[in-house]
Amino acid sequence: MITRQLKRSRPVLAQTRLRGLVVSDLVGHYRPLTCASPLRLIGRTTSPRPRVPFLVEDSALSRQLLLQRRIARVLSTENKQYVKEQTLLGVKLCIAALIVVNLAGYALVAYGDEQVEKRRPSPPDWTYLTRTAWRAALDEVERNEQRGAHADPGKVGNFWLTCLRRLEDTSIDGKSLKEVNIEGGEAFGTVRDIRTVAFDVTTKSEEWKAGYVEVILELGRIAECTQHLVYDRSQGEFFPETTVVGPSNPRPRKLPQGVVPPNEADCVHGMPNPTVLYNKVICAIGFNPKQRIEALHALANWQHFCKDEAAADECYNSALDIAQRAWSPVPSPATEGRLPSKPDLATLNIAVAYTQQASHLARTQRVSEALPIFLSCLQAVRVASSTAAPADIAPDISTPLESSGVFSDLSRKLFREDTYPLPQYTGNEPLSSVPSNLLKCTEAELMLYIGEILFATSAEKQQSGLAWTRDAAELAAGVLERTARMTGLQRRDYERCKQCLAAAVGNWDTMAALLTEKAERDADGIQTSTGQRSWFSGAPDTQSRIVEAKEQSSAVQALKTVLIGKGVVDASVFVPRGP
Repeated sequence: MITRQLKRSRPVLAQTRLRGLVVSDLVGHYRPLTCASPLRLIGRTTSPRPRVPFLVEDSALSRQLLLQRRIARVLSTENKQYVKEQTLLGVKLCIAALIVVNLAGYALVAYGDEQVEKRRPSPPDWTYLTRTAWRAALDEVERNEQRGAHADPGKVGNFWLTCLRRLEDTSIDGKSLKEVNIEGGEAFGTVRDIRTVAFDVTTKSEEWKAGYVEVILELGRIAECTQHLVYDRSQGEFFPETTVVGPSNPRPRKLPQGVVPPNEADCVHGMPNPTVLYNKVICAIGFNPKQRIEALHALANWQHFCKDEAAADECYNSALDIAQRAWSPVPSPATEGRLPSKPDLATLNIAVAYTQQASHLARTQRVSEALPIFLSCLQAVRVASSTAAPADIAPDISTPLESSGVFSDLSRKLFREDTYPLPQYTGNEPLSSVPSNLLKCTEAELMLYIGEILFATSAEKQQSGLAWTRDAAELAAGVLERTARMTGLQRRDYERCKQCLAAAVGNWDTMAALLTEKAERDADGIQTSTGQRSWFSGAPDTQSRIVEAKEQSSAVQALKTVLIGKGVVDASVFVPRGP
């Protein structure tokens, strides 16, 4: 009975299924077989699907139609909606991730700029891009100093050049500037948009002026090192002049493999001439005497490097005249060629001008003229240090601010605006009113010069020169231990004191080594003449000289260890570097 009923019901089911399919085909909607009836499951054979003609793919149908049917079977209405939702969600997540990554990058850049700004604040009335170039130049130099390497002068010079170009642009940071012609500037011409003109800066703030002078001095030092380089505008790189390919250089020097040689048509001077840069401050209107004296000394050093001693002497004399004219009570000390010992009749500008002039005289083999000037300056500085009133001595800037809580210190560190620090002195004040640390640093510098002159000019005074140098090193080390890291223009005073310490320690070490070598040679000569080779065979005076020189060398190493251990200076300060 059951078998008969099944046989009878099968045609009915087939007809019902066939009718449904035929009707759906006519309508144009294809309904996939997504569920199977219980009878199909019971009567299932080895084949997963029955071999019904309407289920077999027609070979005559095109591949595109078959693909459309398969896609239509997979992409139902629900699936299409799901794909749209997931695609939209993915686009939103990608946009959100891109925004987060960009904001994080901007935050890192802003944090780095803020750290550099706290160490070396920039003038507040400069535009953002000018201050960014300022910070980039300083950060590049500091990062290379931490590694004990030299910064790329071309890269750093481009940053300073950007600052100067924007500061002199009357539409950006140079508004209200008036041009002042530089005598003889037409011979140099315009180099990389830097014209050979000075400006009247009387309408600018003191912060703007101080920052402009620092940019000029830093760019001038870079220009001194890159006068033999040209700038390839097509590649944006610096190359030596000997590698330029062109009519003026028929035999260019080869570059490393993979480096494209510069073409003469694309090359210009790498940096403006240092003479033009320094004259932008010397010939300008509105800068104070201290700033003009610094520019004159920088120009004099460049003239000395160029073997133009007459021009260098003229620059040093001009700096001394400016320093004397800025201080009316001085009764023309230039007539005697030395600094007055009375602290009320001498200023820091005059002391610096005399010191630099004497240094130039010593470098040009005029030691007999330089030594009296050094001694007179040292006497005036020592008198000023001893007579300085306690109220006139600047407080120790290394003393931290009184803490008022964790949150207060954090807010002060994060949200306090850093202002560009102007120097506490203009150089026209009497020496007795100058901060004590600066006077001590100046005294150490003068002692270093005197010790070097005594050691180099007289064999009988070598021990005296060594003593002067040792005292200078110990004095400079004491100043650096009491002084924190300065910022702004005062930082240059700190750097000068650190350079003085490095030079004093280096000279001390060299002098001790030379004295040791000389004493050992004398001892060997005595042993050779007497024919004795025992340890105590030399003269007692010679042996004592050897022991004393070795003690000096040990003292130098001990001082280096103490300074490095206390964190006063880095070990790289005492490492001699090439030019």
